[in-house]
Amino acid sequence: MYALTGFLLTACALTPGPIAGALSESRDQRSIAAVEAFRSDPDNAVLALDAARSLFVLVDGIVQQALLDELRALPSPDVDELLAADRVLPAQVRDRVVTLATTGAEAAQAAVTVLADAPGLGAGQAAACVDAQLHLALHLSFLAWANGPVASLMSGHAGRISKAMDAAIALDPEFDHCAPLRLKGRFLARAPWPVGDQLAARKLLTRAAQSAPTPIHHLFLGDLLYELSERDIAVQQWQSVLAAEPDSATAAVAALHREMARLRLLAADG
Repeated sequence: MYALTGFLLTACALTPGPIAGALSESRDQRSIAAVEAFRSDPDNAVLALDAARSLFVLVDGIVQQALLDELRALPSPDVDELLAADRVLPAQVRDRVVTLATTGAEAAQAAVTVLADAPGLGAGQAAACVDAQLHLALHLSFLAWANGPVASLMSGHAGRISKAMDAAIALDPEFDHCAPLRLKGRFLARAPWPVGDQLAARKLLTRAAQSAPTPIHHLFLGDLLYELSERDIAVQQWQSVLAAEPDSATAAVAALHREMARLRLLAADG
């Protein structure tokens, strides 16, 4: 998981719909149960973090599948079109993301708050602190993606995302196979000015790919290198996606990442 796409250009913030309806539509019993448990005891950090994790898996799968569907529908696309495809995903996808990620961010924030007040954190709680900050940043990143840069900057999403990402990196940059490094690297690579910083992103994603050579790291690094005009190295990274083994957290969407890399390689070769 922990995938992060680009930013759509929309003028105003989208309003989340009823979470029950979005969960019912998804038919994801795991997420339904996790959200119900969190709602029943919102001061329980374990339940809050479980809901945040479960909702992220759901949202990430929705976005990644919608993106792959969009890529497959493009007639003879070039690489630039493939890299920009996430900016034109259907409105119904954005609406679902806003509803689900709003509740996910609420749950993650609850976990962050409760854990911050917990005395004498042991190893398990220390890891939970990183995870809570990470999932807060992930859900806020999806909200920023769905709403677009203008609405996101006006609503303060960018500042909250940066704060949560930096907190996770400060606690453990290589947590869960470098997820904090991956998230911030992808965020800086895709965010518009004045938030984005592709050179800083290159350092973060290179470190993540070297420490944890998973498909998602090679894909994200390849995308950035292509945009930095380092196209031969970008192709090498996309080729590495096809052979790399995912970690447990990204295994569910690894096949989608490999297909995205395959389409990029076809376009680059053409």
